[in-house]
Amino acid sequence: MEIAFEKGKICFEKELSELDKLVLRFVKLVDSVQIDYVIISGYIAILFGRSRGTEDVDLFLEEMSFEKFNSFWEKVVGGRI
Repeated sequence: MEIAFEKGKICFEKELSELDKLVLRFVKLVDSVQIDYVIISGYIAILFGRSRGTEDVDLFLEEMSFEKFNSFWEKVVGGRI
């Protein structure tokens, strides 16, 4: 896998798994409410091609106001992911 670093992003090509598609939909939702986040732990290994016994995705989210969280939650329960 060829990896490039461009404008603060890691870029590479791979066929997306169902887990990758879920993560992309979820972070699009998080981005839409302007919540800062970082993906950590096991999914990063999966993303770069390593097999893992579990397919969990861990994130750190910024501390946020109730209003921002509520806006995010409304999108989650509204099924817009």
